[in-house]
Amino acid sequence: MLKSYYLFETDSHAWLKVPTKDINQLNLLKKISNCSFRHNTSVFLEEDLDLPLFFKTAKSFGWKVQITDEIHIKDVSILRELP
Repeated sequence: MLKSYYLFETDSHAWLKVPTKDINQLNLLKKISNCSFRHNTSVFLEEDLDLPLFFKTAKSFGWKVQITDEIHIKDVSILRELP
Protein backbone atom coordinates (compact mmCIF):
# COMPACT_ATOMS: atom_id res chain seq x y z
CA MET A 1 0.00 0.00 0.00
CA LEU A 2 1.45 3.39 -1.02
CA LYS A 3 1.17 6.16 1.58
CA SER A 4 2.09 9.77 0.80
CA TYR A 5 3.08 12.41 3.35
CA TYR A 6 4.42 15.96 3.60
CA LEU A 7 7.79 16.73 5.17
CA PHE A 8 8.14 20.04 7.00
CA GLU A 9 11.71 21.22 7.45
CA THR A 10 13.73 24.09 8.86
CA ASP A 11 17.38 24.72 8.07
CA SER A 12 18.35 22.20 10.75
CA HIS A 13 15.47 19.79 11.40
CA ALA A 14 12.41 18.09 9.89
CA TRP A 15 9.06 16.51 10.77
CA LEU A 16 6.82 14.24 8.71
CA LYS A 17 3.09 15.03 8.91
CA VAL A 18 1.19 11.76 9.37
CA PRO A 19 -2.53 11.36 9.99
CA THR A 20 -3.23 10.09 13.50
CA LYS A 21 -5.28 7.26 11.98
CA ASP A 22 -2.15 5.94 10.25
CA ILE A 23 -0.21 6.15 13.52
CA ASN A 24 -3.02 4.22 15.24
CA GLN A 25 -3.10 1.55 12.51
CA LEU A 26 0.60 0.95 13.15
CA ASN A 27 0.07 0.89 16.94
CA LEU A 28 2.63 3.68 17.41
CA LEU A 29 0.72 6.36 19.30
CA LYS A 30 2.10 5.38 22.72
CA LYS A 31 5.63 4.96 21.33
CA ILE A 32 6.02 8.48 19.94
CA SER A 33 8.36 10.77 21.86
CA ASN A 34 7.61 14.28 23.03
CA CYS A 35 9.98 15.52 20.29
CA SER A 36 7.08 15.08 17.87
CA PHE A 37 4.01 17.30 17.75
CA ARG A 38 0.35 16.38 17.73
CA HIS A 39 -2.22 18.68 16.17
CA ASN A 40 -5.87 17.87 15.51
CA THR A 41 -5.87 14.78 13.29
CA SER A 42 -2.12 14.74 12.53
CA VAL A 43 1.17 13.92 14.17
CA PHE A 44 4.37 15.66 13.09
CA LEU A 45 7.02 12.96 13.52
CA GLU A 46 10.47 14.20 14.49
CA GLU A 47 13.13 13.06 12.03
CA ASP A 48 15.78 11.65 14.37
CA LEU A 49 13.78 9.68 16.89
CA ASP A 50 10.24 8.94 15.72
CA LEU A 51 10.53 8.95 11.95
CA PRO A 52 12.86 5.92 11.75
CA LEU A 53 10.43 3.97 13.95
CA PHE A 54 7.55 4.99 11.69
CA PHE A 55 9.42 3.94 8.51
CA LYS A 56 10.44 0.59 10.01
CA THR A 57 6.94 -0.18 11.32
CA ALA A 58 5.22 0.96 8.11
CA LYS A 59 7.50 -1.33 6.10
CA SER A 60 6.65 -4.27 8.37
CA PHE A 61 2.95 -3.59 7.62
CA GLY A 62 3.67 -3.66 3.87
CA TRP A 63 3.33 0.09 3.40
CA LYS A 64 5.45 2.02 0.91
CA VAL A 65 6.03 5.51 2.27
CA GLN A 66 6.45 8.38 -0.15
CA ILE A 67 7.25 11.99 0.64
CA THR A 68 4.89 13.99 -1.57
CA ASP A 69 6.43 17.38 -0.93
CA GLU A 70 9.04 19.03 1.27
CA ILE A 71 7.80 22.26 2.81
CA HIS A 72 10.45 24.61 4.14
CA ILE A 73 9.43 26.65 7.17
CA LYS A 74 11.55 29.46 8.57
CA ASP A 75 10.87 28.81 12.22
CA VAL A 76 10.06 25.65 14.14
CA SER A 77 7.76 27.70 16.39
CA ILE A 78 5.06 27.26 13.76
CA LEU A 79 4.95 23.58 14.73
CA ARG A 80 5.80 23.99 18.41
CA GLU A 81 2.85 26.33 18.92
CA LEU A 82 0.37 23.71 17.76
CA PRO A 83 -1.78 22.50 20.66
